[in-house]
Amino acid sequence: SIAARQSEEARLAASEAMAACKQAAEERSDVERTVQRVTEDLEMGEQRAASGSAAWHLIRALESDVADTARTALEEMEVARQLRDVLQEESQTHIQSKTEHDRLRRELRDLSRLSRFAP
Repeated sequence: SIAARQSEEARLAASEAMAACKQAAEERSDVERTVQRVTEDLEMGEQRAASGSAAWHLIRALESDVADTARTALEEMEVARQLRDVLQEESQTHIQSKTEHDRLRRELRDLSRLSRFAP
C-alpha cells in the first residue's frame, strides 16, 4: 500500500536524519575538542612567551649587573695597582732612608772616634 510505503520511506528518512544528526553532533564534539586544545595550546604559548620575555629581561638585567661588576672590578684593580706602586715607592724610599741613616750613623761614629784623638 501507498501509505505503508510512504511510512517506510518516512521512517528511513527519519533514521537517516537521526544518523546525520548523530554524525553532526560527533563532528561538533570533535571541533569543540579541537578548539579547546588549540585554545589551551595558545594560552600555553602565551604563558611561555611571557615567561620567555621575563627570562630575557632577567638575563639582560644580569648582563648589565655583570658589566657593572666588571667595570667596578677593573676600577678597583687600577686603584690596587696605584696603591701597590705607591707602596713600592714608599718601601724604596724607606730602604734609601734607612741606608742613609746607617751611613750617617757610621760617619758620626767615625767622627766621634776621631774626635777622641783630636787636640
